[in-house]
Amino acid sequence: MAGWNISTTSISKTDSGKTIELSSASSQPFFRVKDATHNFVTAGYINSTQVGLQIRDSAGVLTFSSLNDTATLIGGWTVGATTITGGNIILSQASSGSIRIGTSATGLFMDGAKDRFSV
Repeated sequence: MAGWNISTTSISKTDSGKTIELSSASSQPFFRVKDATHNFVTAGYINSTQVGLQIRDSAGVLTFSSLNDTATLIGGWTVGATTITGGNIILSQASSGSIRIGTSATGLFMDGAKDRFSV
């Protein structure tokens, strides 16, 4: 119908190498926007064990990911239940909060619980 492929469990259309598909397969339903190389948007079952939402840029680099009950990835930053982490930077709300820039051996550390600042 109008170029869409329709089956009992899915609907999809490919145009200029880009595909939109919606699957209602009972074991692993999903919505996906993709090309021949990358899945740009996937919602529902990402693979056989992970459920959530993933978004990739035009190069296929993961820019947003929220899977199952794990931490969320936004633009290279991992957002957990009590922390935001990116490289050697950690923002934590545990124990009145802390900020760490660098490694545990070197860098800048601010601790709200103990009212301390160290370099």
